Amino acid sequence: MTHSLRLALFVFAPILLPAGLIAAQEKAPERPTWVGSFGAGLAVTSGNTNTSNWNVSFKAKRERPTGLILNADGLVIRGKKNGRPSLDNTVLNSRAELRFADKSYVFGQMAYLRDTFKSIEYFFAPTAGLSYRFYNTADGSFSVNASAGASWESNPGKPVKRKSAVAFGQRFTRALSKTATLTQGFAGNVVANDVGDGLYSTSVGVAASVTNRTQMKVEVLNTYRTTPPLATIERSDLSTLMSFVFKF
Repeated sequence: MTHSLRLALFVFAPILLPAGLIAAQEKAPERPTWVGSFGAGLAVTSGNTNTSNWNVSFKAKRERPTGLILNADGLVIRGKKNGRPSLDNTVLNSRAELRFADKSYVFGQMAYLRDTFKSIEYFFAPTAGLSYRFYNTADGSFSVNASAGASWESNPGKPVKRKSAVAFGQRFTRALSKTATLTQGFAGNVVANDVGDGLYSTSVGVAASVTNRTQMKVEVLNTYRTTPPLATIERSDLSTLMSFVFKF
């Protein structure tokens, strides 16, 4: 089995396994379609590097009649400066969640990060926990989540670090008009017995509709590592992404 195939199975297991189990239990299952988006565009970064780059992203969601909600998203940023690679960043997330109360959900998720310029060859974090949606309407939504599990991190020239992990985050969206939407998110992953060792990401973006299925989006992302593998690596990397988004 190739490394790419192992990675895909590992990251997306939380949405594939529950879907298969529930589908087997349904006598006449409905087949709701996936909804989501695909985006591509330019990125301008500052921090460890200062370059112009390209990015591609996707988001996908499926809600089953049983109440199971499957989510997946990803972002890839690449760049070169003076003919040499200057940025290599990949983020993948998947989640399977099931509602057990009016606004409460239990979920399992997988987070994956690769950032060679932060000396992170890979970072895996499978966790399980609870989320709560304060509201979810056509005008916007707000939710928080917390989970626990484990993490694996590989840095060049060092043994793979396996640690217990606590993850938490929140997500906010708000319709600014009939055609524009504000999004904001935060996610953190810390070592359970050492909260000073953490990896955090924050995003703020605005998307404006061009047609019913297309958008122009501007998003600012910040990745912050409290304990970089090397003293020469900056803790914070800021990226400004401009992309054209197609919704399906």
